[in-house]
Amino acid sequence: MVTPGDGGDGSLQLLPERQMHLLRRKLEALSYTEKLDATSGALVERLVDDLVHTTESYRTLKMQAAKQAAETEACQSKVEVLKKDNARLLQENNSLHMGLIARSEHEDAVETTSSLAQRKMEDEMAELLFFKSESVGKMKSLESENDALKKRAQSLLAAANETTKRAAGVDDMPAVTPARLALSHTLDAPTPARQTAFERAQRDLVQAADARVSALERNLSSSRESARKDRAALPSQYSQAWHSC
Repeated sequence: MVTPGDGGDGSLQLLPERQMHLLRRKLEALSYTEKLDATSGALVERLVDDLVHTTESYRTLKMQAAKQAAETEACQSKVEVLKKDNARLLQENNSLHMGLIARSEHEDAVETTSSLAQRKMEDEMAELLFFKSESVGKMKSLESENDALKKRAQSLLAAANETTKRAAGVDDMPAVTPARLALSHTLDAPTPARQTAFERAQRDLVQAADARVSALERNLSSSRESARKDRAALPSQYSQAWHSC
C-alpha cells in the first residue's frame, strides 16, 4: 500500500525546495492557504495537476458546449426561416394549382360553348345553303317557265298576225300594218324582260343567304382559331406555373 508521500517502495519522497515553492504558488492561485507539509508535497502535486487538468477539460468542454449551443441556435433560426418559406411556397403552390384548375375548367367551358356555337352555325349554314339551293332551283324553274310562256306568246302573236293578214286579203292594209309593226317591235326588243316582284324577292333572299353564309363562315373560322390558340397556350401556362413553384 502506498501512503501519501510514498514513492512506491515504502520510502518517503520529499520534493525539492524549488518544486515545493512552485506548488505553493499554485495552491495560492487556487485560494488554498493552509500550511503544506513537505512529506505530502508529491501527493498534493499530483492532486493539483489532476485538478488543473480537470478544470481545463471542463473549460474546454464548456466552450465547446457554448459553441454548439450557438450553432444549434443559428441552425434553429435557419430552420424557422425555411419553415416559413416552405409554408409560403406551399400556399403559393396551392394557389397556382387552384388557379390552373379554374383556368382549365374555364377553357373547357369556353371550348364547350365554342363547340355548341360552331355546331349551331354549321346547322344554320346547312339550312341556309339548302334554302339557297331550293331558291336557285325554283328561280331556274320559274325562268324556264317564263321563257316557255314568252315563246308561246310570241307564237300566238305570230299566228294572230298571220290570221289578220289572211282575213284582210292584202299585205298593205292600213289597219293591219301598224299592228304588225307594233308586234314586230315588241317581239324583237333586245332589252331583257323585267323581273317580277316575286323574282326580285327570291333574288334578294338568295343574296341575303349568301351574305349570312359568308358571315357564319368567318365567325366559325375565328372561333376555331381562338380555340386553337387557347389549347396551345394551356401547356405553356402549366409549365410556367410548375417552374415557378
